[in-house]
Amino acid sequence: MESSYVKERGLNAIFGSTTITGIQGFNFIGYIGWITTNFTGAVCGETTGYMAVKVDYFYANATLNGKVYHGFLVHIEHSAKGYQTTCCSLTSCSTINHYPKTFISKTDWKTTMWPGQVLDDWQPKNASSASNITYQIAWGTGAQSGSAPIVSVSYSTPITESNHIYYEWYDTSDPPYGVAAAKHILNVPSGYDESKLNNVLFTVAPSSIGFLDPDKPGGSLPMIISHTFETELNTGDKASISFSVKLFPIDVYKL
Repeated sequence: MESSYVKERGLNAIFGSTTITGIQGFNFIGYIGWITTNFTGAVCGETTGYMAVKVDYFYANATLNGKVYHGFLVHIEHSAKGYQTTCCSLTSCSTINHYPKTFISKTDWKTTMWPGQVLDDWQPKNASSASNITYQIAWGTGAQSGSAPIVSVSYSTPITESNHIYYEWYDTSDPPYGVAAAKHILNVPSGYDESKLNNVLFTVAPSSIGFLDPDKPGGSLPMIISHTFETELNTGDKASISFSVKLFPIDVYKL
């Protein structure tokens, strides 16, 4: 069951976004989270871990030819951890290691519903693998009236060893439809001691930027978007969280 959420109003600073390493041109307007939900074992019904999400929202604007363009940055912290559990049948008990295997993080900027809500940039792009992922994301439209609002992000696997684990990531976005989506897969080498991964929190941190085009239908405040998060453990246990928000230049509301 999803927990309650906390919303901060009108703060012009980064509030708990530990994966953001640098930011300019954006003002913090609020966050939603942490929202949590549990994983449940398929056989014994025990709690095998939890998934949690926190989303931070930022705002910038640009004036071009006398028209105001409103830009919003969405920065996600999508986390999960698994527990070591014991599951018993009538004849025996087994100890099971659980850890996050797959993260799917999706933000829908609702372009198909409102063409004036435009997805401008998103990260991570393409497909690759690394223990540490770093990127920059910028609002191109905002650069037309000065320096581009830009954010730097870094996140990594929490365990680094010579026989290391790492993330594979895949950009599954659909920009023409306003969908920014990333799939992260935790790659664990064959023979790795999986008991080390119990009770370890793993976090991925994709971001996206959208803006309102005043010349297109729906290109006026507020900006309304939705989020969907899914995580699957190594054992196949799954959890998901979804919610929508309404964005204004100084505030964010969970719908």
